[in-house]
Amino acid sequence: MSMTEPDGLGVSRRQFLLAAAASGAIVSGGGRTVAEFSDTEQLGVTFGGGELDLDVSWEGEGTETDLGVVSNEGDGGERQIIIDLSEDSNPAWLWFRTGCPRCLPVEEQIQIEFTLRGENGTRLEEFSSGTLREARERYGTGHRFGRVLNPGETWTLTIAWELIESVAGEHGIEFGFDFHAVQRRHLQNPAANAPNWECEHCSDDSGSGTEQKDISWVAFAGETNAEVADFSSVAIDGSTLEYDLGDSATAVQAIALKYGQTLEVFADVPDTGPLTVGEGDETFQQQGNGFEGTDHTNSEPFPAYCWTAKLDADSNSFEPISGCEQ
Repeated sequence: MSMTEPDGLGVSRRQFLLAAAASGAIVSGGGRTVAEFSDTEQLGVTFGGGELDLDVSWEGEGTETDLGVVSNEGDGGERQIIIDLSEDSNPAWLWFRTGCPRCLPVEEQIQIEFTLRGENGTRLEEFSSGTLREARERYGTGHRFGRVLNPGETWTLTIAWELIESVAGEHGIEFGFDFHAVQRRHLQNPAANAPNWECEHCSDDSGSGTEQKDISWVAFAGETNAEVADFSSVAIDGSTLEYDLGDSATAVQAIALKYGQTLEVFADVPDTGPLTVGEGDETFQQQGNGFEGTDHTNSEPFPAYCWTAKLDADSNSFEPISGCEQ
């Protein structure tokens, strides 16, 4: 259920989730064990590699936690990630990362702050606060905590957020985190075993700090069959879709733009466009072939509609995905 305010940022419960996961333990050279967490599986799983047994979970919630909805300036909240190293493990260096920047205006409207504390509540490390964009730019490629995590020790990483400026439309925002641990023994230089995390950073050339990514494909959908041959025109120009639905205008109800790792959905579309990246009703972030918290996939962009057609940016012809029964 969406709780969108007319002039604010509304995020539905199925879209706005903190997400992270445990992918498994990897044994590296020199007898060292690398335990790595990523956001491709479920969080809250304890695993060990013989010498390193690390558990990461949301406090009291296990696999994922619900952030609810922020609609008005000043809305916000916080959640805690509990990090435990078992008594029989070796001391370990620990890295974490956020997701990569999406280069969307909404990232500038959310303020983020991280706090790392020990078991007695002592602050273990200082983090710079800033917008979601700044956090992803700073920590998307990874950050190694400044001290070693010892056996039997528990750390708490708190993530706090606040809506600092109203945003038109509804946007899905995910807070994904990866963790990477390497035992300290025989490891003189922890940077040698740092995870190979990379991100593309946003350009400041536009003056707004937002880079509009080029569209890779678009999809049209509706509850009745539409004839793409009846479209008067469709053209993808960088981050903009120009179109005229022509005689099929009554059949097309929604349009999706795919750019980078983002799927942006426009509902109740007008008969003619343009539609531009960053101006849609909903945005979703890709995980594998799908998009977190939705049934949308790259191969089936609009599973809720019986008719769907897709056009790649480098193609001159539509790909029919599905059709309505007559």
